Amino acid sequence: MSVLLKIYDYVKIPAGSKFTVGSSGLLGDRFVNVIMPPAPAKQFLAKNATVEGTRETGIDDLTREGNLLIQDLRGTVQNINGTFTRLNTEALSPETLKNLRSSIDHLNDATGSLSQSLKKFDGVADKADAAMSSAKKDADDLQNTIAEARKTFSTGTQLLREATTGKGLLAALISDSELARDLRGLVANLRAHGVLFYRDSAARSEPAQQPPRQPPARRSPGR
Repeated sequence: MSVLLKIYDYVKIPAGSKFTVGSSGLLGDRFVNVIMPPAPAKQFLAKNATVEGTRETGIDDLTREGNLLIQDLRGTVQNINGTFTRLNTEALSPETLKNLRSSIDHLNDATGSLSQSLKKFDGVADKADAAMSSAKKDADDLQNTIAEARKTFSTGTQLLREATTGKGLLAALISDSELARDLRGLVANLRAHGVLFYRDSAARSEPAQQPPRQPPARRSPGR
């Protein structure tokens, strides 16, 4: 079908435009719809040019497409029916159902055994956690004991160093024998006479040191 269009000279139609013949409603007048390309036009249709157009989809087209769709649906339904038939006769046969039921029973037994094993494993894990906690506590206590022993040893070393090289009374008693003797005498007097009747009897009990005897002078002969 050819359609003659009268277009004003000042109207320029870009080349590549699509012409569609449509209608206003089902029984309305016919019209030509021109769809121009989105890109800016560089060329335009010449005067008296012939352009091939298309036709909008009508009721006949919809009816034809609907018939094709119905045929496809019928074929799909037949395939589904055949699949269910094979499923009922082959997959869901009594022997197959019996085997399936036996497999489910075995699966239930395996699941129960696995659950019992998991419970036992949980108990073992709890005991292991308790043992690890106890061992950690013992290790912490041992570490604290070692730290206290090191501190005590350091304190004893410091006291011994102060006793031998310091300026206190203990260092003086160790290094000064006379002071140590006087202190022993003081303690002995306090034990013997007490504080009120104190007297220095310890010094008397010690024997006085006598000076060394001088040898007699020799007389020269002839006198």
